[in-house]
Amino acid sequence: MRRVVVGVGIALLALAAVGMRSIGFEHVFPDDREGVVLAMDDAQYHARRARYTFERFPRVLVFDPYLNHPKGAFVPWPPLYDFGLGGAARLLGHDRASLDLVLAWAPVVLGLLTALTVFAIGRGLGGEGAGLGAMALFAVLPATTHYSSVGNPDHHAAVAWLATLLLWGHLRGAAAGEAPARVWGWQALLVAARLAMLLTWHGSLLYVVLAESLALAVAAWTDRRETLLAQAVGCGLVSLLGFAALSLPHSQVGGAWSAVELSRLQPSAYAAFALTAALSRRVLGGGAGQGAGTSAGRRLAWTAGIGSVAGAIPLALAWDGLRFAWEYASRAEPYIQYNFESQTLWSAPGEAVRLYAWAFPLLLLAPLAGLWLARREALRGAGLLLAGWTAALLCLAISNARYASDFAPALCVSLALGGAALAGGLARALGSRIPAWPGRASILVVLGIAAVALAPLGDLVPHARRSLAAWQGHLVVVKRPGEGLTRSVYSFVDALRAATPDPGGGLDPEATPAYGVLAPPTLGFVVKALGERPTPAGNFGPYVGDEGLLGSRDFYLATRETEALRHAQRLRCRYVVTTDEGPERPGTMMQRLHHDDGSRVRSRWALRHFRLVTESPRRGVPLGALRGATEPFVDTPYKLFEIVPGAELVVSGGDPGRPVFVSVEIESGSGRRFVYRSRGQIGDDGLARVRVPYATDASTPARPVGPYRVRTDAGVHAVEVRESQVAAGESVRVP
Repeated sequence: MRRVVVGVGIALLALAAVGMRSIGFEHVFPDDREGVVLAMDDAQYHARRARYTFERFPRVLVFDPYLNHPKGAFVPWPPLYDFGLGGAARLLGHDRASLDLVLAWAPVVLGLLTALTVFAIGRGLGGEGAGLGAMALFAVLPATTHYSSVGNPDHHAAVAWLATLLLWGHLRGAAAGEAPARVWGWQALLVAARLAMLLTWHGSLLYVVLAESLALAVAAWTDRRETLLAQAVGCGLVSLLGFAALSLPHSQVGGAWSAVELSRLQPSAYAAFALTAALSRRVLGGGAGQGAGTSAGRRLAWTAGIGSVAGAIPLALAWDGLRFAWEYASRAEPYIQYNFESQTLWSAPGEAVRLYAWAFPLLLLAPLAGLWLARREALRGAGLLLAGWTAALLCLAISNARYASDFAPALCVSLALGGAALAGGLARALGSRIPAWPGRASILVVLGIAAVALAPLGDLVPHARRSLAAWQGHLVVVKRPGEGLTRSVYSFVDALRAATPDPGGGLDPEATPAYGVLAPPTLGFVVKALGERPTPAGNFGPYVGDEGLLGSRDFYLATRETEALRHAQRLRCRYVVTTDEGPERPGTMMQRLHHDDGSRVRSRWALRHFRLVTESPRRGVPLGALRGATEPFVDTPYKLFEIVPGAELVVSGGDPGRPVFVSVEIESGSGRRFVYRSRGQIGDDGLARVRVPYATDASTPARPVGPYRVRTDAGVHAVEVRESQVAAGESVRVP
């Protein structure tokens, strides 16, 4: 009967985990467009890379000319995750719908797998009650759902699962004692998890050092020599396979020993751990070092000393790469300073509650659960390892929001173990009074604690109802700015792709695109993946080369048109994307293009080589809303401009020094109308020369609704300008 109850509990919690991660699916599968609407950031480039594998299976996109345009760049991510997405889609079918299905639901599946692994850890350390409680917390805790929600195929969902597998394998290995079959069985799981982590995440070194160091320390402290031998063999095997993977073309922006991409450093680190484990086992096992392991402290000291010597060589060779990684982790690197994933847990009011609900006051107490577990001889090694892992991940999560999801599994297990300990105390106190209480106490108490801790999630009920209504076929309207942002960007990028010619290349690694599109880095991935247009800057920041990133920044901050054109020409960009970022930087190209449409305003001259091509539909969410610099919804959140030579209006007649005013009314394509204004001045030769970017016979969505009006002292003239004249920079005589 108990097994039935536990089985039903697992099934219900699995359903809850999937349901929680499916809230908002109606925005991922909208009725008003083909395909899925994925999250805007890393998910977009994972979709592009998975599509490459899907269409060219079993190949992997290694070099992408659409990155760091016009140079192109190697993709800094290891290939396994994207290869898995594309391969899974290929197994399901050969049409684009199969790929969309995998991209949308893969994070939900990964979240479910992590929840089941959390249950296994909790059950192994504290019984079924602890397992169910840990799974209940993990199933719905917001920190666990962000990266594993439907429509967000970010690699962090896979990283969280692999890190949890690493934790599970090391915990079981530490608790298995000297039984060889169990030690080597769990080591096989660890080899698979280590290799998958190495080939999935470029920051895997973080968990390599943490997991293997803790495993070494615990094995030495508890004198588990069979575990040390298994770790030596497992890490050595992963090291060899890692070096073999480096024989394939890969990114080396950070150098051959980079800490922020797959390089020689990660396999060398595994080799150092393998050597440390092997030498530590020999020392602890007698021989020349006999007597060194007479106490736990001395065994630990010997292992630490051996590890320091073994790790000194890769540390010395990778010093510059580690410094780069430290700048990344400490947010000293300028690009990372403004990355929302890198903000601290307390950077925004209510962020801790948003991520951890009412469990957040218990965060600092979480490592104590492992120490409490270590009081039992049979679980001493596992308890110490869990305490160390939880404490380290807690520090990472507090300092960097991207690690909140990786910390969540250990947090859920620790809170469940604490609840199980409390339940055990109550059971001993009340067991003689209430029949069957001892057998049910841990399950009831732990689930009760989980329910109380997750009470703030009641705010999600309306959104869950909307998703349920959509599932039943009812129409649902977008109301949340976060969802509106993604839809606004998608609508704009659809318009961008329709209004611009194909630059060529597509997914061909050897192609040379005809032109690039200047876009804010936050939009870089979505313009590449959905818009199928190369950009100089993107969400990779400087990790694919900083020429495009710095050039794009300099363009948007330029205050003179000639300076901006120089940056655009160097980046070989024909189009420019603008967005409403707020009023902070008046006079910059971003402000003059987006807010003034390049027109003459007050004392500023008109921009004469930039013309509006298309813009997003009305009432959307701009990028400025992400940091509160603009209203959540504005009339025109995104615009696309083309850089053109422009036709030169040559106006004759009038006295030298007298002004000439030029204007034309533009229909933007979204229902908005504005007047582009410019001016010139009669020179000593009796001519005024005014360069204008719009052709009156244009076929783009944004186009003039009539001829130019040229006003001089002699009167007003209507002037037609052909597209060929604008494209060639020809002169147009105005009598």
